[in-house]
Amino acid sequence: MSPIEAKDQAPLSVGRCARLALSGMSYRLLRSGITTAILALAVAFLVHVVTHAIWTDRAQGWAWNALEPTRTADAWLTRLTTPDPVAQVRDSLGGLGPAAADRTAEYTRWSGRDDADVALGAARRFHAVQAWAERLTPTQSAVVLGGLDVSAWLSRLAQQPTARARLDQQLTALQLGPPGAAGRESFDRFVREDWPRLSRAVAEIRDHHAQAIDRLRAADTRPMLRRFLDPGPTLYTQLRDAGFEIREATYRELQAYAAYRQVVETVAATLQDPERRRRVEVRAGSADLPAVMAFLATRRGAAWWSQDVAGAAEDATARDFLTAGQRYTREQRWAAATEGYEPRRPAAPDATPGNKANGEAEPQDAAHGGAAEVTFAGVLPTATWWLVGLSLLVCAVGVSNALLMSVTERFSEIATMKCLGAMDRSVMQMFVAEAVIQGGVGGVAGVGIGWALTAGRGLWELGGLWVHGAASWPAVVVASAVSLGVGVGLAAAAAVGPAWVASRLAPMEAMRVE
Repeated sequence: MSPIEAKDQAPLSVGRCARLALSGMSYRLLRSGITTAILALAVAFLVHVVTHAIWTDRAQGWAWNALEPTRTADAWLTRLTTPDPVAQVRDSLGGLGPAAADRTAEYTRWSGRDDADVALGAARRFHAVQAWAERLTPTQSAVVLGGLDVSAWLSRLAQQPTARARLDQQLTALQLGPPGAAGRESFDRFVREDWPRLSRAVAEIRDHHAQAIDRLRAADTRPMLRRFLDPGPTLYTQLRDAGFEIREATYRELQAYAAYRQVVETVAATLQDPERRRRVEVRAGSADLPAVMAFLATRRGAAWWSQDVAGAAEDATARDFLTAGQRYTREQRWAAATEGYEPRRPAAPDATPGNKANGEAEPQDAAHGGAAEVTFAGVLPTATWWLVGLSLLVCAVGVSNALLMSVTERFSEIATMKCLGAMDRSVMQMFVAEAVIQGGVGGVAGVGIGWALTAGRGLWELGGLWVHGAASWPAVVVASAVSLGVGVGLAAAAAVGPAWVASRLAPMEAMRVE
């Protein structure tokens, strides 16, 4: 009789485990397909949510930046007739806003160099205190601020020493640090000295602003929009002499904007005439101003309006109507796309007036709200992340259940493999490899589905404007790769439990199960 030689069990290689997993999946295509479909849907949901947010945010940032000339023109026409609001003066002194450098130059001229320097430092400390107040919880805000805004609260502290003493007790009870980044003594000095100086400087700046407006009105009583239509050789000089820090490029934009608004007002006035309104409604299909401007955005519509509708006294040509119609429709589309959009602006800078931190940002950064890169956390609200996490949890439970059922159906196969010498580790590797393969296939399919959903939804919501989000493709690729990795990792993690059950089965116990 030949001797029986006992040898150590040979572990299966990763490649062999993968081939066995593929073989097992081929005999259970339905169950494997269901598991893959669950993973594909989870990855598709994650890809769609993240990539749509990134892509749309970039497209909205582009539209927001495209509307900047109109916002600038409106702001200038307003401030040439009305003094800047108190909050805007403080923001500009603190270095916030796209035109903070120009505003600071104006305010320095209107309030004097020494007072302006003090106001600049006080405005930055005010914004630090304001940022501290915004981080308070509703309960802390009710206790500390007492329902007041930060300005009124600081004024009360400056006028009432007892309120400052009570503030110390409140901060101690709530375990809060002093407002702003500075210490307690620095905040006390700010409340007693810097805040009153800042308030006086803001009031003086607004007084000088009102005087500059009066000088402009004394030179020419026409409405400001009309003055830009026919500026003459002296309007720019008058603006500079009055103390307004207006650049030549901005001045030319105001002239173009005034001409554009003149055409729009002419069209709106024409539509007030019943006879002309009826003719326009028949030809354009509607007599509402947006529909009429869209009609004028075509060459045929602009030519018809210029020849058959516009009065002989109107100086606008067909080209003027065409240009105005195209700009009006573009801006309407951009305004609709950016409704509710809030660009992410940088915090108050710790820089001197005149650098890029004070509003001289690069155009592409300003188009995206002051940030060149898009972070996943910045474009999705917290509630959406919770929804994504819950969907992934449901997916993990579904995958785990499907794999556990697969283990139950394959008891006899597992027992046979163990009788033939398969190690526990090899059995576990085989089931984990099966889950990873399903996760990879489902993840790739989910990425494709997610991209398709993002493209379809983006075109539905933003139309042609959606293509301007293409600049965010690196972030989209990263988000898709991360989502694919999450899908594969989710499948592998969900397979650990069922694989552990399969690896711990005793051969004789498994063979008794039919």
